[in-house]
Amino acid sequence: MPSQYFVNGKIFTGKNERDFVSAMKVTDGKIEWIGPSEQADAPDPVDLQGKTVVPGFIDAHAHPRLLADIAGQAAITIPEVTNIEEAIAALKKQAEKTPDGGWIEGWGWDETKLLDGRPLNRFDLDRVSTERPVHVMRSDFHSSAVNSKALELAGIDKSTADPFGGEIQRDENGDPTGIMIENANRLIENTKPKKTEEERIEGIVRTGRRLARFGITSVAEMMGRWNDLSLFRKAEKRGFKQRLVLYLLWEEVKELGIRRLEERDLNGRIRIGGVKLFMDGTISGKTAWMKAPYPGTEEKGMRTCTKEELLEAAEFARRNGIQLAIHAMGDRAIEEILRIFEPVKPWIDDGPSIRIEHASIMRPEFFRKMDGKKIALVPQIIFFFAEYESYRNHLDGERFSLAYPLRTMYEQNGYMALSTDAPATTWAEPDKIMTSIKAAVTRKAYNGQDINRAEKISPEQAVLLFTGKAKEVCRLHETGRLLPGYEADFIVLDEDIFTIDPDRLDRVKVAATYISGEKVC
Repeated sequence: MPSQYFVNGKIFTGKNERDFVSAMKVTDGKIEWIGPSEQADAPDPVDLQGKTVVPGFIDAHAHPRLLADIAGQAAITIPEVTNIEEAIAALKKQAEKTPDGGWIEGWGWDETKLLDGRPLNRFDLDRVSTERPVHVMRSDFHSSAVNSKALELAGIDKSTADPFGGEIQRDENGDPTGIMIENANRLIENTKPKKTEEERIEGIVRTGRRLARFGITSVAEMMGRWNDLSLFRKAEKRGFKQRLVLYLLWEEVKELGIRRLEERDLNGRIRIGGVKLFMDGTISGKTAWMKAPYPGTEEKGMRTCTKEELLEAAEFARRNGIQLAIHAMGDRAIEEILRIFEPVKPWIDDGPSIRIEHASIMRPEFFRKMDGKKIALVPQIIFFFAEYESYRNHLDGERFSLAYPLRTMYEQNGYMALSTDAPATTWAEPDKIMTSIKAAVTRKAYNGQDINRAEKISPEQAVLLFTGKAKEVCRLHETGRLLPGYEADFIVLDEDIFTIDPDRLDRVKVAATYISGEKVC
């Protein structure tokens, strides 16, 4: 690939919050030189015409495979669906497009967004069909609703026991309502037919094009299956451009008896980066494990894995030189992780050994306990932005004020990245990074409500948390900055995100996306 100069831009290098240049030279897919435009001696440079350039976004916690899987399913989300009648209508339309005998599927419902004020249940979904199974994931993908046919196919009835870390919700007579919570979802997933490899590969390639439109050049898949490594590498050959770090679900690693990862598994554009466990559920579903009950209830959420599982997974991670990623939203869940790993020494030299995913309710004492432990925090401000009603209803004043303290995290913890968890929230385009940046900078919810404005950060800091700081969390050392020696992963924006009105940040569009110097969008 010949050298190419880019000149007359406002290029944010990602070296720190203040480092900008106006020109750069790309050779063989890497940044070779940066500096002032007048020093760019080239006959035919790309004229950026004053546009802002930033490193390509790194989504440190997302689910591209799930994004691919739900493509084409019924979206039970606002503004299209605002009540249960509209949800049923949308699923009936989906049934018309679904081959005979196939599962009728949807995603995105959130009872706090529905005017009915309650979740979908099997009686609602039986109105869609009694002959075919219906399965609709909640917005957080931690709960779902199914119809009677799906319960029948899964062998779930009044006598079925709840799995550990999960609940088959029941009515006053003990009959299943069709709502499956946390680990109970697996009873349904294990019943559904699997997509073919060809269908999955095609879906991943399409998802890669979608991510590029939003400026995402690297992504972490946080619910990886063992065969996903091969699947994503095959998709790479077919046009999936992003760098991808795969975090394997510990449950499957254990079931398969995997003890040692090969060198080839840990290197390349598509690589294994860690193992993933769940310590609790979600705030919007009231399953996040809390120190005190949720307002007006005696419920404190649920613990979904044991100390022994965590330590066994940590030993596997240490043995293979990879990270341990733990989903934890509630303050009790985070406190327990810090207690369990207090005596455990970090095992990775070039990044964090442990990642706490979401880290939603962060008490001040947690930061002191994390000091020197090389623990990363990976929050999603899009949750607070899009799910305002759930957080307002499910958190009292103190816990609401402790939710996603981005400024405190940024100042007090060495490793941190912002991320989207797409598609696991109540928002039509959760992987649109600019929406998360707006939420981080303004600390306003989608409806303009205050979500702890004392914890807002600057646009420069928000960009770093999606680029240079995210690369450290994911150990993607070859990308994330526009400095000599780094991969030329960058995006051109149609407006200057560092100077415009913060309330307009979500309107900024990605004009072009480059990966390794190649324009992909």
